[in-house]
Amino acid sequence: MKPLPSLQIYIATAANDALERFWDESRKTVLRLVEMESSYLIVEFFRKLQMEPEKNGGNPTAPNNDRYTDNHLRRI
Repeated sequence: MKPLPSLQIYIATAANDALERFWDESRKTVLRLVEMESSYLIVEFFRKLQMEPEKNGGNPTAPNNDRYTDNHLRRI
């Protein structure tokens, strides 16, 4: 490498560019994973939702086909 300093500079520049692209892609992937994790619904969410009374005066002990109306699905 000593006799070809321009080649050494070219390789170093290419390596730095590749590392920057890798860093950018890694950051995007981590942000996507964090977003996925934050929007992940756990079982407790549905248990609490089931325990909450309906907002429009609905009866939580009504049969299932009556309980799962548009308002119920919007809350989810």
